Amino acid sequence: LVAAPSAEATPAFMAWSSGALGRAARGLFAIGWTWRRLTPDDLARAARGGAFWTNPAGWVMSAVDQDTLAVGWLETGPDHVGELLKSALDLAADLGAHRLTLKLPDVDWLIAELDRTGFETSRLILFEKPL
Repeated sequence: LVAAPSAEATPAFMAWSSGALGRAARGLFAIGWTWRRLTPDDLARAARGGAFWTNPAGWVMSAVDQDTLAVGWLETGPDHVGELLKSALDLAADLGAHRLTLKLPDVDWLIAELDRTGFETSRLILFEKPL
């Protein structure tokens, strides 16, 4: 993964919001244990802060928290998820993190790849109600 410029925010948002991960997430992404609707500005702000990454397999938004690289959003597809996860692991190592955590939607092909590559998965149910 390489640092993504702010110009990548809109294409990444459009791909995610119209794809399987955005639909499964119902437009939400994680910041720690807080969840809210993602906007292109969130991705642009992450790019300016050095927390938005890209490669041909997709995009990742992350933050280093002590010894952990925390990923609360990513965009990829079933054919590229393995490559993007490996790249995220490499990024964690490059940043000196000892762990990689991901808070992502429950999508079969994503969970299967996490299981296949040795991630310990646990499911979280997130409730949302429009006001």
